Amino acid sequence: MPPRNNRDSPFLRLPPEIRNRIYDLALGSRVKHVTTKECRKTDYGAYPGGRLYRRIYTSSDRYVKFLHLVCHEPADAEELIYRNSMDLSQPKTPCYGSRHENCYSLIGYSPALGDQAGDTDCAGRKRQATRSLTMGLTRVSRDIHRETALIPYANNTFAFHKCAEMDLFVTKILLAPQRAAIKTIQIYGYGDAVYRCSSITGQVAKVLTGLHTLRLNLPGWILKTNGQKLYRMLGKGFETLRVICEDNNYHKFRSNSKEELRKFAEQIEKELMKRA
Repeated sequence: MPPRNNRDSPFLRLPPEIRNRIYDLALGSRVKHVTTKECRKTDYGAYPGGRLYRRIYTSSDRYVKFLHLVCHEPADAEELIYRNSMDLSQPKTPCYGSRHENCYSLIGYSPALGDQAGDTDCAGRKRQATRSLTMGLTRVSRDIHRETALIPYANNTFAFHKCAEMDLFVTKILLAPQRAAIKTIQIYGYGDAVYRCSSITGQVAKVLTGLHTLRLNLPGWILKTNGQKLYRMLGKGFETLRVICEDNNYHKFRSNSKEELRKFAEQIEKELMKRA
């Protein structure tokens, strides 16, 4: 769009607060599940799989690329779940993996079994996952691009089920302005932060300078096993910290009471907030 047309555009003459509201409706207020899929070495955006798990996958012919899926749940759904976790008079809610089962089925991931790369049905769904965020608005004109370029990063929650994928995404995929714009991250499960074989750099908290809200959905047994190792990747204070310890329905510790689960969560919150 030529500069003169930009100045004459009825849309650009709208008050900034109205434009920002429209931008947020189009590009923000969503949860984006971020994961990887296997690909060919020659594919755009391909990374050696060993960057995720340097000791598990060492084959030179395994490459991965990132994909994202817009969650079917509203952006504030996990806040409501968090409030429920603190209300001991309410029954326990289904675990995170169950709540997001529809999303995970599209990207070929099972909270019980992990990635289903060998399952052709799951692999096919993963290739066809199309609930992505439409970015066309950011390319309408230079003026609109200038106003909207960082909104998909600042106004959305980025959700990960593998800490190694989060590490690679943050440190290698995003540009510095995009990293600085991200405000909210959501992690399901204790992830591979606790595995010695993970190639996590521990740089996530350092490079996400704008991050102020962290949401952790953890199995109730996390502190019984590797709780301390979780902190090495998240060693900073947060303006808002939401930790939910919950039954994941696949582990022997799933019989914890809601009160016990909340105590586990409070211990993790206390430990992370001490690092402010």
